[in-house]
Amino acid sequence: LHRLPDAVSGPPPAGSAPVPPPDDPFATPETTLVSILRSFWKHRRDDAEVTERWQRYARLYPDQVGRILTGLDAALAAPPSDLHEVLAEEGWVPLYHDEPSGGRRPFSRDECVAWLRDAVAMLRSAAASPG
Repeated sequence: LHRLPDAVSGPPPAGSAPVPPPDDPFATPETTLVSILRSFWKHRRDDAEVTERWQRYARLYPDQVGRILTGLDAALAAPPSDLHEVLAEEGWVPLYHDEPSGGRRPFSRDECVAWLRDAVAMLRSAAASPG
């Protein structure tokens, strides 16, 4: 979205929330979740690689860590209804159970939320001890 300057569109109505910059990856819980999945999980082999990358980020941008964790906590409090798809598409996190028949069954919503809860706990712990 392109936001018109206030001089053209007028100021926001009194009492409305400020509009974050459109390029702010941590503006909402949803954009925070997607940004973190893309930046830390996509193209990564395992949790150790994710943790190492996150610790490096935390050392370089310590002022962003709290904001990111707060956004992820909010995403956990109200996870998107398509959380399984978000995890798979944005972070390449394949959450499936292997079936005895050879097929795969996707994680349930509750299992996806549990995975995300564990992932946020891992990031929080890694930020507290940035290697």
